[in-house]
Amino acid sequence: MALNYSLFAVFYKWKHLTCGEDGEHLGQSEEEQWEKPKSKLTRKHKHCTFGDKGELPLGYICTSVVRGMLHPSTGEYQFIPSVVIRYMASLLDESIAISPTTVSVQELIKRPLDSVPKRFIRLDSTPQAGPSDLNGLPTIDMKKLLGITSDSSDESFNGELGRLHFSCREWGIFQLVNHGVSSSFLQQLRHEIEGFFKLPLKEKMKYKANPGESDGYGNVVRTEKNHLDWGDRLFMTINPISKRKPHLFPELPPSLRSTLETYIQELKKIAIQILKCLAICLGIDTNLMMDLFKEEKGLETLRATYYPPCPQPELVVGLTPHSDATAITILHQITNCVNGLQIKRNGMWFPVDIPDDAFIVNMGDIMEIISNGAYPSIEHRAMVNTESERISVAMFFNPRLDAQVGPAASLVSPKSPARFRRFIMDEYVKGFFAHPMNGKSYLNGLKIMNEASDGDDLKEEA
Repeated sequence: MALNYSLFAVFYKWKHLTCGEDGEHLGQSEEEQWEKPKSKLTRKHKHCTFGDKGELPLGYICTSVVRGMLHPSTGEYQFIPSVVIRYMASLLDESIAISPTTVSVQELIKRPLDSVPKRFIRLDSTPQAGPSDLNGLPTIDMKKLLGITSDSSDESFNGELGRLHFSCREWGIFQLVNHGVSSSFLQQLRHEIEGFFKLPLKEKMKYKANPGESDGYGNVVRTEKNHLDWGDRLFMTINPISKRKPHLFPELPPSLRSTLETYIQELKKIAIQILKCLAICLGIDTNLMMDLFKEEKGLETLRATYYPPCPQPELVVGLTPHSDATAITILHQITNCVNGLQIKRNGMWFPVDIPDDAFIVNMGDIMEIISNGAYPSIEHRAMVNTESERISVAMFFNPRLDAQVGPAASLVSPKSPARFRRFIMDEYVKGFFAHPMNGKSYLNGLKIMNEASDGDDLKEEA
């Protein structure tokens, strides 16, 4: 396999910087050989074309492929000192981009990696509790909410509604069982999603995020300091159908597309039933709630995320801490027995143990707004480990883009004034994706700060 001349040019430049005309080293130590090319080599040398693999980080090529090379015209063998190779490898922090908008961690870990590149390092001083400290998430039985259990009765239904209300008010998250999606179908979904992430990079790059857009494949920067998450995702707008990106869902492999279509329809049914039950619990007219989430117009998005193993998992975050910009989110963990979801509760991070085939449902910022603070959104993150990959699929359910969203009128009174301002959903979505992910900071910017709200709020400016 031949190396492109641009790769040779980098090392040819090194030779004339550190060697005499006859190619002999000028009595320099290894560190002296290292410092000179380190100061002289420029960013334009960072990438090259290598055989049929397309553009790859030069550090990848130097550490994994070559220790020397042939001059393309003279055929002379050029020795590449280890110091130069070490320098080229050090460029990895700046050269992991597959495109201007896309980074693939899955590709990064294919090279020998003893330490985490700097752009991924995320030190967090927030204390982390052990699994035993959580005592398990609340569990909601979907069959009881649907009234189809063997002991169906108003008492059974109302009892489950009470548990749902408690879960949303005190936790903002619960696990959903007996949801009606079969284990065999979830296995099929797992097979298809895993298959997508196993596709060659060239195939996956057909679905990359376009500049300025969130939809697409890769790892999009959403933090103030341009840190990267240790994970690759495929994010797509699903509904309204007119909002689907033409290069994404319509162009997915047919088997994956068909499976996702079925999955989406099943989760829509679940989401609508949950939203109706939440309206009942809150005392909101169910017709008003359903008008916000009109089936053909409600904003629905999907994110499949692949979290690779990491040599230093304590230094990275699989998914930045945040609350969801949704009414509700339904999460399915594809890989059984590989947990990574953590929730923030009482100022500490708690790992969540997700049972096989159970869904995790959490309240998002929109539900906190509609409920006027009664159902708080839950801040959460994803963590990784050294040995096992983890894959999850999340569906996000939101009001229609033209809906005016704010606290439900039935929940606002002189004694309980509106805690959030009203807005058009489309404006909210655009603002959220333009805002760095940072806990619940975006939601906090929508609060109406008044004397009647909690004491930690300041009065809104007139």
